[in-house]
Amino acid sequence: MSKILYVSDELHQNLKFLATKLGITMQTATDEAVQNWVQSRENEEKQKEILLGRISQKLSVDEKRLLEAILKNQNH
Repeated sequence: MSKILYVSDELHQNLKFLATKLGITMQTATDEAVQNWVQSRENEEKQKEILLGRISQKLSVDEKRLLEAILKNQNH
């Protein structure tokens, strides 16, 4: 089932131009672009989690609590 995705006019024109240039549909271009964006963000989050895991292994209990509090405040 398809969903409507709202983008800026500039992004729409860029996507339309590229889709035409590549000889693919706007739907295919949009699907690929969004999938790549989602995968990129997921990979960034995984890398952050790995890095934080490595850092937290080297911290004391108090330092871990402080780091968790800082991260919690950043997410709100």
